[in-house]
Amino acid sequence: MNTAVAGLDEKEWSGWAGSSACPGHCGDERLLSMIRPSGRALAWLLVICVAAVSATGCSGENGATDLPPMPQGATEPFDLYLQRESDLIVEVMHVLTDRCLADAGFSARRDSVDESELENGPLMGKPLQPRTVERARKYGFGMPLKPRQGEPRKVVDDDPARSRAYDECMAKAKERLGGAEGFEEVVGQYGNLRNTLTHEMNDEADEILSKFASKLTECLREKGYERADGGDLDAEEGPRQFGISTGSYTRGEAGEHAEAGDGAAGLPEQVAYVPTTEESDFAVTFVRCGQRTGVFAEVDERWEGMQQAIIEDHAAEFAELNPKIKVLAKKAAGLVGK
Repeated sequence: MNTAVAGLDEKEWSGWAGSSACPGHCGDERLLSMIRPSGRALAWLLVICVAAVSATGCSGENGATDLPPMPQGATEPFDLYLQRESDLIVEVMHVLTDRCLADAGFSARRDSVDESELENGPLMGKPLQPRTVERARKYGFGMPLKPRQGEPRKVVDDDPARSRAYDECMAKAKERLGGAEGFEEVVGQYGNLRNTLTHEMNDEADEILSKFASKLTECLREKGYERADGGDLDAEEGPRQFGISTGSYTRGEAGEHAEAGDGAAGLPEQVAYVPTTEESDFAVTFVRCGQRTGVFAEVDERWEGMQQAIIEDHAAEFAELNPKIKVLAKKAAGLVGK
């Protein structure tokens, strides 16, 4: 049986530009939010990086900090953010925690690193989604989730003894990774940097959408969609400004990932976004209007330059944190034999 778990309250809407949504995954772990910020359930603008850049570092001017070298295989400016390394650090922390729990006699999810938990794609989602009629019909303005985002990420404790053991095991895992205080500081700062990149890119994308607001509004009006006040599309409001009811995220049956009697219950296995029919219809119209007005082309044309400008603005943070993340990732890999 599917049950709705999350929709998008209009009061929660904070712009058409949003980072990748990850219900069922983001926030499920006590430290994961430091690495991967939770995203909006619905967004027209979901940020991705599609630019190609040099594999060398960029020099600053007037005494500005130089950017560190791009990682091997980088294809876009935001690849400077070491997403896979940061994911590995968090994944190893949980492997070490689970091994400790198992040694203490409690059930644990895994004994080795799950490669599916390591991000291999771009840092953020592509702007102005959906862009295809197929995706619009299937997801509306929601996010198609990666398989790992629908998998159970933890067990829910209702046994005080297991909860205490979890906290103790987590602290030991952090200590092995570099000391609890130092570990949390570096991981937290790197997560904050990602949040900053996301927010600044969202602001850029909102500006582009606002530039095309009149053209988009005219196109939508021709197709029968109009704001109650007759005004133009507002980049600060969601689809409901056009009277569109939105869908929700749903969970499937709960998975069993704990032995009976140890005080832990499995979280649901499936999380997916289900749009309303009118949302899907409206999303299809948005796709066609986006193509017709040229707003998609404008975003794509400017995307490389926007990414590059943003990372250059944060050269000091990258120069300080990337080496630290590399050290932590190397240590994490060694602790689990990778």
